Amino acid sequence: MTRFIAIFLTLVAGTVRAFQFVNVQGENETLVDLSDAALQDKKVGELVVTYYTFKSALEANINDLTVGTITLRDARDNVAAAARRLHPGYFTHIGLSEEGTTDEERIARNLVGHVRSNEEVTPNPNSRLPLIEKELRALLAENAVKK
Repeated sequence: MTRFIAIFLTLVAGTVRAFQFVNVQGENETLVDLSDAALQDKKVGELVVTYYTFKSALEANINDLTVGTITLRDARDNVAAAARRLHPGYFTHIGLSEEGTTDEERIARNLVGHVRSNEEVTPNPNSRLPLIEKELRALLAENAVKK
């Protein structure tokens, strides 16, 4: 009996899902091509996967920077490469949220900001934040000389 109820509910849910694709315009009803909907679902799924892959790379670089297994320059370069490959929209967002004249400068500032925020939540007696901020100042000075 339970199996029958499960099958019945699955069929009802599928039917309801199919009716969600019906577009009513006046008195005419037109059924949207389900292959278009499937393609859209696939695209959205791919965007979600690439975003979370990028987010994972960003968080890994923040963690590595915090514990000192990577330099700010390397973390910045890793995040920029991951953004180019997985989430190009990151450059737009970082341009709106961080100061700086280049994407690299804004990414470096953002990484330092993440380390700072993490340490505000969980204070670290062995904080590397002063060293990371010093590295940021050196990167900014280096970029100023290049201009």
